[in-house]
Amino acid sequence: MGFARHVLGCRKERFETTLKKMPHTTLWGIFLWYNASMIVTLYGPDSYRLNRKLNQLLDSYRSKHVQTDICDIDISEHPDAWQEVRDFLKQPALFVDAKVAVVREVASVTEKEWIRTLKSVVKSNSRIVVLATNHKKPSRAFSFLYTDPAKSQEFAELSGASLQQFIARELEELRVKLSPEALRFFMSYLEAHNDRSWRIVQVVAITGLAGFTQPVSLRDMQSIVHWDVSEELFTAVRRLLNTQNLSERLAVLEKLYIHGESLAHVFNLLAYQAHGKNAARIAAYDVLKKSGKLEDSEALLAFTIGALR
Repeated sequence: MGFARHVLGCRKERFETTLKKMPHTTLWGIFLWYNASMIVTLYGPDSYRLNRKLNQLLDSYRSKHVQTDICDIDISEHPDAWQEVRDFLKQPALFVDAKVAVVREVASVTEKEWIRTLKSVVKSNSRIVVLATNHKKPSRAFSFLYTDPAKSQEFAELSGASLQQFIARELEELRVKLSPEALRFFMSYLEAHNDRSWRIVQVVAITGLAGFTQPVSLRDMQSIVHWDVSEELFTAVRRLLNTQNLSERLAVLEKLYIHGESLAHVFNLLAYQAHGKNAARIAAYDVLKKSGKLEDSEALLAFTIGALR
């Protein structure tokens, strides 16, 4: 801690104030190095990115604290195991540099003593770190987990620009190129499913090992990704493409919206099925969408009424 305090100022108050202003990644890196107690909560449905961050934090901590006592428990599988975590946290850290408790699905038990135990970590001066995870944002009773001085990060399902960026990084890392048609098909598939980052990593890895001619064609991509789109949705998209009556087209679009279909998913299905002039129009709207000039809903409405902006 001496070096960090020297750089940031000799007073503890100034040190902690400066830490609060740092970005999450830098902030957590400093805290994991700093000999103090803390709680970091990672939550959200994107289990792949969440677990990757968890492993990064553990690796970072181990690299700075060679002798570390670690407890790793999933409370959702063993509801009474919170007591084991409580006892682990209470035990003095003898012969080790620090103690780390990895608590998976931390909010699945709402016992008052469990909540008090977690709150005590924040106030403790011991060298204890709790890395907590939860599939959903913890309930109100656990609000202290995502407010200062505790730290938290959400891992929501990727969508829109963040989804495209993640795909692009994975493709670049494995030196895989997709044809525009294959990419649109892959995007539609992802928009229709959960666990998107995990699916991207798996599909791109398999595609890279398959030895396809690059850029990978739609047909080759379909041989990797087995996706059964509901016939009702496919029929609706075909009607948007082929029906000449504007009222009918608007009715189809409204029905898709009412049924809660992902508009980005519908747009990608349109791009996947479109041919000729329709394909050119979709491509033009796609450019406007990616440049931020149109939202998914605006692009679909513009295509439906046939007015290119």
